[in-house]
Amino acid sequence: MLYHRIVSLANRRRTRADRLHSWLVILGCLLNQFIVEGVCYMYGTLLGPVLREFGVQSRLVAAMPGTFLIGFFLLCAPLAVFLTKQYGARRVSVAGTLLSSGALLLSSLAGPSIAAFVLLYGLFAGAGLAFIYVPTVITTSRWFLKRRLFANSLN
Repeated sequence: MLYHRIVSLANRRRTRADRLHSWLVILGCLLNQFIVEGVCYMYGTLLGPVLREFGVQSRLVAAMPGTFLIGFFLLCAPLAVFLTKQYGARRVSVAGTLLSSGALLLSSLAGPSIAAFVLLYGLFAGAGLAFIYVPTVITTSRWFLKRRLFANSLN
């Protein structure tokens, strides 16, 4: 009796997953990942303007915001996994979007201070991007049962 209930629940869950809606979810996750990876790895194009804008003589100091961005992106990933399991992927992604977009906006207004730019662009935008990226990876495996391997390979 209990076995038949479990099988019927599994079949009901299988009918909800792997539909068109699941593929639209993975498309949204893929677009999120393109944006996050683009922001993370495009800092090399900003290196010249950062040198000129902040009047920094050393390329090492000018590269620090991009380095901090990648570092905090990776360091905040375990926290993002925990928050995603506690509050859900949608809430964590929205919080990450607000945090990273606010940090990127404020970093453009940082003024002449390279320290403020490193703090805003590196620390807060990196943490916000982790809160966007990690839920998209988790969401992909939740929406697929039969084609999970293929869906995860797309992400």
